[in-house]
Formats: sequence, C-alpha cells, structure tokens
Amino acid sequence: MLLITAYQSETTTISTPTGDVLSVAVLGYSQNQFSLGINAPQEYIILRHKLRERIIKAIQHSPVFFVTSASHHSWVIAAKTDAHALQCYQQKNPGCKGVEVQWVEKPQYESWFERLVSVWPAHSGLPVAVKLV
Repeated sequence: MLLITAYQSETTTISTPTGDVLSVAVLGYSQNQFSLGINAPQEYIILRHKLRERIIKAIQHSPVFFVTSASHHSWVIAAKTDAHALQCYQQKNPGCKGVEVQWVEKPQYESWFERLVSVWPAHSGLPVAVKLV
C-alpha cells in the first residue's frame, strides 16, 4: 500500500497499465471524516468497501445462472429463478433456440464474478446480467 500525505485541494494521479489516468483529490475534511473527489474513465466502477461487501453478499445469496445457446453469446444472470434467467436471456437475444440454463453453485469462484459485482449497483433489483464474450 502506498501512503500519501495530501493537503486539501491537492490532487494525486494514478496511471494504469492500460494508459488510463485516474485522479484523486482531497476536497475537505472535518473531525473523523474527509471528502475525496475521484475522476476516472466511465468504465471504472468505484465503490466504498462497505458497499462492495454488501453487493458481494447479495450476489452470494441470490441465485446465479449461466445461460447459453448455440447461436448467441453466453450470459451470467442473477435472477430469482431459472425461469426468470431464461426470460431475461430471451429478451436480450430474441429468436434464440436451444437455450441451456445452469445454476452456478459458488459464483464468487468464477472468473466473471468481478464483472457481476461491477454491474450490480446500476440495478435496483433482479435480474442482473453480464454478457460473456
């Protein structure tokens, strides 16, 4: 962990290996709180740790399904039931045939889990879907 001492209104930048630049500014502070301003490309999801932990817990307590067909990309869908996951897939892939729906027992161990965590905050409820390419 890099520790940086910064003053109010001071900005620190972070360059990623892909060339993206993120900036973090100390906007203000009082007693035990401080405000940060974070500027990052839109595809970056920035979450407080407590919110991220709540999302992970919600995913672990929600049924997650791997849905695929021969003619379309596979999707990972968190939904109430396999029927809801199938319906969500069919809405995203009209005219799909030969669809298979599989329940995922431990989604937190899958390579796509972080992508599911990152799209979860944009939804107010189930289903939540991630296209696998």
